[in-house]
Order: sequence, then structure tokens, then C-alpha cells
Amino acid sequence: HALQYHMTIVASLGDWTLYGLGYLMGQFFYLKYVVVYGLCGSVANFDGYIAPPPPKCVARIHLYTDMWRYFDVGFYLFIHKYIYKPLCGGQKVILRRLMASAICFGFVFLWHGVHLSIFIWSVLNFLGVSLVSFSISLSNTPTFRDWQKRNLSEANYRRLTALASAPVFILGPASSFYFFSGINTGNTFVTHLFFIGSWTGMVALLFVSYCMCQVSIEIKQWEKRKDQKLKSY
Repeated sequence: HALQYHMTIVASLGDWTLYGLGYLMGQFFYLKYVVVYGLCGSVANFDGYIAPPPPKCVARIHLYTDMWRYFDVGFYLFIHKYIYKPLCGGQKVILRRLMASAICFGFVFLWHGVHLSIFIWSVLNFLGVSLVSFSISLSNTPTFRDWQKRNLSEANYRRLTALASAPVFILGPASSFYFFSGINTGNTFVTHLFFIGSWTGMVALLFVSYCMCQVSIEIKQWEKRKDQKLKSY
């Protein structure tokens, strides 16, 4: 939060410093939630209440939908149960799901504070979640599945998924600058990222994000195998 009072320093940062700052801001916020939610959850469990689990590390989540599902689990369950699910009514129509998501993020905006920076952060998160949801729906269509079986091996499909997820993965820290440090810091970061920064820095950032998406996919598959193994016992 102190960054918004030192804009000249933020504006003078180089590509790698600014990218690293965006990554560390997410990590600091994650650790804060681990401590606060972990402590409160431990006290609740001690009293016999089942508290939501602490957040998963943001560096190992490549999908925006998973970020909202696993970071603040209690908040997600509340929104899903009392806003999203009643609005969708069990239907899988894309437009209805988009409308329900938009209303959910409208509530997120009101919940976190009616400020321009929070509005931009909410809109960017809505776009990220909508893009991921649309991509998942598209990948589950029979036409795409037939094309995938004919043209892509399992390894190449995973590479394509990580490559397509890399730009959305970058959107997370970009939107977080607005949430953590205000409108001026967010504008400075986005301007540097897309207009001022070097193209070599952007290519390097995309490559690193691609690698992190691969790690995230591997961890997600490992968790799935672990759950299946536990259920088999």
C-alpha cells in the first residue's frame, strides 16, 4: 500500500523489477491470508466448527476460476450459494452464466469498497473468469474434442493449454496492482507492461508464465491422482 505514495520510484523500475514486484505482492497477500485465516480456522476447529481451508498458493494456480475457488474459500462458497447458483438456476447457457458472474463481481466490488481501483480490479477479474469459463466450455465441445484427438497428443494439448493460459496468468498480477496499491500504481504497471516495456521483456515474461502454468497443471494433476488413490483405499 505504501507504493501509491512513491509513484516516482514505481515509474522508474525496470522490467524485471516491476514483474518481480507484481509476483511478490501476490505472495505477500497470500501469506497474510494464510496467517489470518489459518489462525482463525484453528480456533474455530478447536471449538468444534469446521472452518474453510486456508488459501492455496497463488503461484501454483493458473486458472482464474481456480483462483477464486481456492483463495478465499468461504467467500467463494457464499457467493456461489447465494448469488451465482440461484441466478443460473442449474442451466449451462453461456449468456446466463456470464450475467450471473457479472452480478457476482458487482457484489465483490461493493463488498471490497466502492472505489475506482476496486472497480477496475473487479472488471479485470470478471474478464479473466469469463475467458477461462468460455475456453473450458469450448474445449468440452464435441467438435473441439474430435479435432484434439486427430491433431494433438496429450503432451501437446497440455503445452497448448499452458500457452493459452500464460496471458491470463499475467492478468492476475496486473489486476492486483489496482487492488493492492490504488489506481495510479495500477495504471503505471499496466502502461509499463503493455506500452513502455521492451518486447524482449514481454517475451521473457510470457515464457516464465508458460513455465509456471506447466507447474500449476502438474500440481493439479498430482492432486487429482492423490485424491483418486485415497478414494481407492
